[in-house]
Amino acid sequence: MDAGRARGTFVLVGLAVGAAPVAAQSQPPFVEAEAVHPLAATLPVLDIATEGERIAVAWFASGALFNGTSDAVVELVSRDANGAVVVEPVVVLQSVAQWFGPNDFTGLAGPRYVDVTPQAVVTATSSWNLQSTGGQPVFTPFSYAVTRHERQTDGTWLELPVFGALFAAPLDVVAPDGLVVCPLATLGTTPFHQTVVTSYPVRVAVPGPSPGWTATTLTTTTPAQTGAPRVATDGETVVVGLQSPTASTTLSGRVELYRRDGGGTWQLEQTLTASDAFAGDRFGCAVSVDGDRLAVSAVQPGTGTFVAYVFERAPGTIGPWSEVAKLVPPLPHAPVVSTATTDVEVVRGRVVVAQPLSDAHAPSAGSADVFMRSPAGAWEHSVRLAPRAGATRGFTSLDADGDRVVAGAIGIGADRGTYDIFEFGSLLAVGDGPSIAAPAPQVLAIDEGVENAGDVYALLGSLTGTSPGVPVAGTPFTLPLVLDAYFEYTLLSIGGGGLLSAPVGVLDNRGRATCSFTIPPGLPPSLAGLKVHHAAVVFDLQAVGVPATHVTNPVVSVLAP
Repeated sequence: MDAGRARGTFVLVGLAVGAAPVAAQSQPPFVEAEAVHPLAATLPVLDIATEGERIAVAWFASGALFNGTSDAVVELVSRDANGAVVVEPVVVLQSVAQWFGPNDFTGLAGPRYVDVTPQAVVTATSSWNLQSTGGQPVFTPFSYAVTRHERQTDGTWLELPVFGALFAAPLDVVAPDGLVVCPLATLGTTPFHQTVVTSYPVRVAVPGPSPGWTATTLTTTTPAQTGAPRVATDGETVVVGLQSPTASTTLSGRVELYRRDGGGTWQLEQTLTASDAFAGDRFGCAVSVDGDRLAVSAVQPGTGTFVAYVFERAPGTIGPWSEVAKLVPPLPHAPVVSTATTDVEVVRGRVVVAQPLSDAHAPSAGSADVFMRSPAGAWEHSVRLAPRAGATRGFTSLDADGDRVVAGAIGIGADRGTYDIFEFGSLLAVGDGPSIAAPAPQVLAIDEGVENAGDVYALLGSLTGTSPGVPVAGTPFTLPLVLDAYFEYTLLSIGGGGLLSAPVGVLDNRGRATCSFTIPPGLPPSLAGLKVHHAAVVFDLQAVGVPATHVTNPVVSVLAP
C-alpha cells in the first residue's frame, strides 16, 4: 500500500497488514482460536466458513494410520453472552486403522467441506477405503453424505441427513438456509482396480417433503469436458464453475448460472466465459457471488498466478451478467502452483483471490490478494494478506461475511494448518491527504453493505488519535476517536458549514455514502504532516432501544505540503 494512502484496512488478529489496526467496535477484536488435537502431527484446514460471529472449520488430524487412530473434526467458533470465544466440536469422526498384512482393508471417514448458517452447520463427509499395495497405503473414496447439524436446547447437535450416495466423493458444499448445493465426483474402477472419476454431477437440494430434503441433479460433466466443479449461491441463483480439464490443450473453462423458476425447476440462465479465454485457463476453478456481483478465478498465462474476473448485472434484475474487470495481482509474487486448489471471495466492494503454493516452495508462504472498487468504479489492488504461520502452502479456503474474511491454510511438513481472521474497515480515505499549498477535497467513502441500506451515518473527527475512544451513550460501542477540540468542532458543525461535506446522511440502496474533507486555504506550511482522524457512527432509526448499530474504523488524512 502506498504511503499516505488508505484504501481500506485488513487486520490479522494480533497483527496489522497494510495500514493501522481497526479499533475494537462492538466488542474486542475477534480472537483467533486454534483447537489442540493430541494425535495431530499435521492439521490441515480442509474448509472454512463464516456467518456473523460464527466460524466453522473442518480439520483433518492424522495420527498413526496403522494400529492407531485418525480424527476428522468440524468445530464451531463463536462467542458466549460475555463475548468470550467458545470453540466446540460439531462433528468428531474417529476411525481405527489396523495393519494385518498386505491387501487388508479398513474404513476412514471425515468431513471434507463445511458451511455455516444462523441455524445450522452443514458438512459434506467422505468415507474412504484403505488398502495396502506393496506396503504403501492407498486411499479410495467410497461414499459421501451431506448432513445438516442443528443445535438443540440441551446443547447437543441433531444430525439431519440431506443426501448421499455410494461410489462418489464431495468436491464442495454451499448451504444457505433452505438450499444445499454439492458438486460430486462419481467413481468407477479400471480392470486393474484403480479408481477413476467417471463424471462430475452437481446436486442441489431443497427442503421437502417434510421432514426430508428433495435433491436433483443440476448439471453433469465428464473429466474429458471439465475439471472438478466449484459452486456458489446467492438467493435464487446457483453459480457452477466448470474449469478446464487439467493440462487441457483445447478446452477453456466456463461458468453456468442456474435460476429456480416459479415451479421450482432449475433452469440454465446464462453461460459465462473469460473475455481472453485460452485452453487450460482453469476459468471457474473458484466462484463467489454477492448480490449483483460475481467473481471467477482463473490462471494467468505465463505466470500461473490466480486472477479474478468480475461480472456484474444491473441492480434488481436477473441479468444478463457482463464482464466488467479482470483483476491481476501485481508482481513480485511467490511461485504459485497453477494446478492447486484455490478460492475466491467477493463481498461488498472487495474481491479476495487465494494464491496457494506447494511443498516445493517452502519456506515461502502463499497469500491472498485483495482488490477494492473505488467510489469512482475502478478496481485497484489494495493489500496482500499472508498466513499467520510462515511456512505454509498458503490459503486454499476462503469465506467472507460483511467485514470479515476467514482463510484456511495447509501446513508444510510438521507445520500445523492454521486459519486466519481478517477484519475490514468500512470507512475509506481515498487518495492522498489534502495539500496545504493547493487545498482540494479528499473523498471519505463509507461502505456498510446492502444490509445497512437506509441507515443514517454521522462522521466525526479528532486531531489527537483514536485511543482510548469516545463511548457512544446508551450503546456498547466506542467511537475510535479522541475527544478533543476538533472532535467538538465536527460535532458542533454536524449540520454543515464545517470542514466535512455531508457529515450526516443516509446510506444508499447499497449501504454506501460519500463525504469529503477540505482544509481551509492559507494554513502555515509547518502543519504539513499533521494527521487528521475521522470515523463514523451508524444508526438504524427503525431500531427499538439502541438506535446505533455500530461504529466504523478510523481513517487518517495526512496533510501534504
